[in-house]
Amino acid sequence: MTVIHVKDDTKALLMKFMEEIRQKEKKRVSYDETIKHLLVGVKGKNKKRLLPLFGCIGKEQAEQAYKDIEELKLLDEKRFEHLSRSRS
Repeated sequence: MTVIHVKDDTKALLMKFMEEIRQKEKKRVSYDETIKHLLVGVKGKNKKRLLPLFGCIGKEQAEQAYKDIEELKLLDEKRFEHLSRSRS
């Protein structure tokens, strides 16, 4: 048996999904069964449910994130340049 650490919000999502499985299959399910269900289902319809557990984002969101990062990088460079000039 292995211990894994997850954030509270991830645990809440996992428990919510456990409840959905329990209602669908009419039986109690373990964390192990739930994680296995998510991992096996990732090839199909459960991919959207699995991604938030790992903090993943979609392609469109990733493109916007890269743009935002580039803008922040430029702002940081301008701030650094300004600070460098003011100390000279």
